[in-house]
Amino acid sequence: MLAKYEFRRHHENSKVWFGRYLSAINLPHWHYDAELILCRQGMAEISIDGKAVRLEEGDAAYVASRQIHWVNGKGAILDFLIFDHSLLGESESLCLENPMQKDAKCIASLIEEVIAEKKDKKPLYKELCDAKVVQTVSILLRNNATYRRKEVKPKETRYLELLEKIEQDYAYIRFEDASAFLGFTPAYFSNYFKRMSGVTFSSYLNAVRVEKAVPLIHERKKRMGEIAIECGFNTIRNFNRVFREVTGYAPHALPSDYSLSSWQMVRDLSAFNPTAKESLLLESSAPMNE
Repeated sequence: MLAKYEFRRHHENSKVWFGRYLSAINLPHWHYDAELILCRQGMAEISIDGKAVRLEEGDAAYVASRQIHWVNGKGAILDFLIFDHSLLGESESLCLENPMQKDAKCIASLIEEVIAEKKDKKPLYKELCDAKVVQTVSILLRNNATYRRKEVKPKETRYLELLEKIEQDYAYIRFEDASAFLGFTPAYFSNYFKRMSGVTFSSYLNAVRVEKAVPLIHERKKRMGEIAIECGFNTIRNFNRVFREVTGYAPHALPSDYSLSSWQMVRDLSAFNPTAKESLLLESSAPMNE
């Protein structure tokens, strides 16, 4: 699944996870965990509940539990500190009016302390990591304007339902169907979807269709023409073109161990470079998912 809810299982029962990425890029998603994102080098574009944020070196952003967000950090080095939302207690539903923190030295310091604790693994290091995160985020929430997210707004709820509909009806859903589903005019829907998702509707739909085609190609039970039609492509020529744009490979040349991940999706398909090191994990505290 390229978007919607992202399920995470933390390693070693730890409630805090760290990862440092080069060129981290993903499609819109949400999760119950909260998240701190620090720009170590370069520049990154982030959207949180439709609010665009541009991070420069030293800046950070806070993503509260259940906020829809995506990241475009091509060429940048980004630190992600992801933690169990339950650590914040009743404050877990607090969101920042302005999620960006300029020159976020306190967050940079927190990340370095968590890295050191997880490397040394001294007694009670997990508890200390939890405490450090709670302290830093609590101060962040106390010192900045916040609002309490009681429930997803109706428009955002409908947007999430549209992502689910695309996931199910990817083979035949059209732009007109999607705009009608949200009750928007085509022009307004085009702008709204791009603002929420970071990509056009057609680019997003193509990515979902290619994601569905990958396992079918690996099974080697159907011809390419059959796979193309099953995944919503009208012609094999169009299928080949879009597949190469998304994955960097022709369908018949797809490596047997290739899998398409939302974390590795590129945002501008026309500028895709199959030799670029997209979303390269440079360092992490432990495996995120089992």
